[in-house]
Amino acid sequence: MSDPTPLQDLLAHARSLGAVGAEVLDESCTGRRVRVEGGRVVDNAPTRTGSTTVRVWLEGGRGGEATGDVERAVSLVEKAAKKAEKAEPDAHAGPTERLANDPRGLGILDRRYPNLTPADRLDVVVGLERAARAVDRKIDVTPFDYHDGLTRRRYVNTLGVTVDEPSTLFRCAGGVRAGGLTLEGALEGRTFADVASLPIGVTMANRILALLKNHTNVGGPIRVM
Repeated sequence: MSDPTPLQDLLAHARSLGAVGAEVLDESCTGRRVRVEGGRVVDNAPTRTGSTTVRVWLEGGRGGEATGDVERAVSLVEKAAKKAEKAEPDAHAGPTERLANDPRGLGILDRRYPNLTPADRLDVVVGLERAARAVDRKIDVTPFDYHDGLTRRRYVNTLGVTVDEPSTLFRCAGGVRAGGLTLEGALEGRTFADVASLPIGVTMANRILALLKNHTNVGGPIRVM
């Protein structure tokens, strides 16, 4: 969360506005994107996205919700409280009482992520694109894209529930063209090895050559992975 206001302080602010219950979900994702086109790196930049969602309940279970940029988290609390003032009562509404959270063993976080360098990412997508072009001169390669992200989801509420869940996601996609055919493929996984260890470019190139050799009558893009 880039806003300096801690999540617990947002709950305290909600209480000061008369809330009998409140919860905050903060989600942020930092990563990197790379594009290789015609053998050249045409995009190589960091990425960052994020949002905060606040829910506030007043007496009688009247609830309000607001979502927006993390920099405006305090104003989101106030906006949610104003919505709650106009809401219908709901005796069963309120924050969750319990939420089990133990991300260990789920396989959703690549713990090596902080050690990945821009060069590591370039090696993967450049290697896939070049390997596809090297299979045969008849093959034309579409742009290859790489993207990764480290997402952190944090949740707190006025009943004492606290959750902090980090996760990673990696994706690499591209395509090849030859003889009027186009093959597209993508790799996606929770670890860097999921996209770095499979030669998707070569696989697509060999596949399209086999289709042309066998005179297979197909049209339009064909997804192979």
